Amino acid sequence: MTFDTIFFDCDSTVISIESLDELGKMLEVGDEVRKFTELSMDGVLPIEEVFKKKMDLIAPSATDVAAIAELCTRMLMPGAREVVTELHKAGKRVFLISSNF
Repeated sequence: MTFDTIFFDCDSTVISIESLDELGKMLEVGDEVRKFTELSMDGVLPIEEVFKKKMDLIAPSATDVAAIAELCTRMLMPGAREVVTELHKAGKRVFLISSNF
């Protein structure tokens, strides 16, 4: 079986951080945000509910979002860029997805 389209999750897969957890830390609500991440990952709360709760806690400005975007670009996993390059060379379509944004 072959695939022409590949999707990678962004947080903790393509980048080495959980972006909303880091944004929460930047805005001094990191512990509360991380608790919601854990509840979601453990299946205790549905992701749709957790995302809203996180965003309500963080309430980021456009400047905050730009800061976390810049951090994310510096936190690429080793080899991530090369993997995507090789997949493109093989004719594959590659997408990054995130349950956050």
